[in-house]
Amino acid sequence: MTGLDKIISQIENDAQKTADDIMEQAKRESDDILKEAQLKADDIIKSISDETARSINELDKRSQSAAQLKKKQNILAAKQEIIDGIIEKAKERLVELDDAEYFDTLIKIAKKYVLPQEGEIILSKKDTARMPENFEKLLNDSISDSSAKLTIAKQTQETNGGFILNYGGMEVNCTFNALFASAKEEMQDKVREMLF
Repeated sequence: MTGLDKIISQIENDAQKTADDIMEQAKRESDDILKEAQLKADDIIKSISDETARSINELDKRSQSAAQLKKKQNILAAKQEIIDGIIEKAKERLVELDDAEYFDTLIKIAKKYVLPQEGEIILSKKDTARMPENFEKLLNDSISDSSAKLTIAKQTQETNGGFILNYGGMEVNCTFNALFASAKEEMQDKVREMLF
């Protein structure tokens, strides 16, 4: 393994540990949120139950059914809120990575979405300011397709992390918001599996 491979491996290991720590913290937070949601749902059920106990038998049956449905809806809403929160925290953690990890992450994303032609990578003003001097070289060295080449665009575009690949008017949106939006359903399923 070369020195760069060792660094990349270490960064990947560190990123995995960070992700594991985030997931563990998110799990703890989700447990707390779920407990609170369960208490709220229990309060709603008790209130509905007391009210329907004074009603006629048919109304009682309907109210109990409505209460169970409401409980399921509240629990589902709480679970969805937890999942959305975890995904949003993961996106925030990407933006907050230190410069080396952040730009290593951008390289990995670029490798996945680069087209086999020359193009530009458009960063935000913030990212351009903190970009390593050799970023363009590292980026192009990491691309295995010899017909693909990226240059750093002079213009910037404000994003909340990530970048845009520009191929003469055709753009590939690799901002974190776009990537998370396109993978939202898959990420929700994975988080749901881990938590519930």
